[in-house]
Amino acid sequence: PLFGSCIPPRYVATGITLYDLSFSSSLSTTSLPNNKTHITEPPSFVKKLENVTSILKGDAFFQCTVAGAQPLSVSWIKDEKILEDDEHHHITFENRVATLKLTNVDLSHRGRYTCQAKNESGVEKCFPAQIIEKAKSLKVTEKDPVTLECTVAGTPELRIRWYKDGKQLLTDESGDYICEAQNPAGKASCSTKVTVKEPPVFSRKPSPVDIVKGSEVSLECEISGTPPFDVAWYKDRRQIRSSKKYKVTAKNYHTSVRILNVEAADVGEYQCKAQNDVGSDTCICTVKLKGKVLVHVSSAALPRALHCSSLWKHCEYLLILLPP
Repeated sequence: PLFGSCIPPRYVATGITLYDLSFSSSLSTTSLPNNKTHITEPPSFVKKLENVTSILKGDAFFQCTVAGAQPLSVSWIKDEKILEDDEHHHITFENRVATLKLTNVDLSHRGRYTCQAKNESGVEKCFPAQIIEKAKSLKVTEKDPVTLECTVAGTPELRIRWYKDGKQLLTDESGDYICEAQNPAGKASCSTKVTVKEPPVFSRKPSPVDIVKGSEVSLECEISGTPPFDVAWYKDRRQIRSSKKYKVTAKNYHTSVRILNVEAADVGEYQCKAQNDVGSDTCICTVKLKGKVLVHVSSAALPRALHCSSLWKHCEYLLILLPP
């Protein structure tokens, strides 16, 4: 008797392998192997999509070149929605070139456009690199670690680079940082600013002051660091505010307090405190009153007293008393 057997087809990634039917009987066996492998090339993009910028009411073109075994079909997708060929979207696919033309462009046309190619061996998509979530601007303390993050999308192969002030990033410093995502279809980038803040430091401090009663004196400081600064002056731990007695100023990197009509109550320790988001610094100076010297000089010694340099050096006032 005759019997037959059929080996089912076996599919491989590169194509389809076919096997012929074999028959056998008790008298003879006939086998007609006819293995044929049909290699089918999956779709791929020879020329990738690029990002497109258009003006309002103008036209925008997306174009890419597709390779792969025929028959090939191409579709266009905007933000996960398949586009139809209509008055606003003109879709063509000729000589392996896929084209999408947008007419009368307005703000509603903004978004991510994807070209999808398909044949019996697979599906391939192509869309340019895109920044999904931008890195945020940061303010950090000097010497503290900082992490910048951004989310990107795009068909492989994606290459990520970071730039600082237009140069590819090699070190961590203050400046404008740019994250760039790139693939064969195009590239996209976003920028963020990192500011390294320095705590205030008094670069110039006031010196101790000896002042005459009834006069005025100004205590001045210079501050380095990252502004803005919150500056306050204190006397004996009590904050000084501008009044008829005191004039307090603070501008940029300079601050001062002016004491008017100095009296005995103004003698003491003065403190200036500067602070910002990342630190603070203080400086201290003292104010003292100079004493008066009473000198009794006779009329005969007057010329000599007036020429005594050592006397003038250590006295603020020279009171001359002449006998009656």
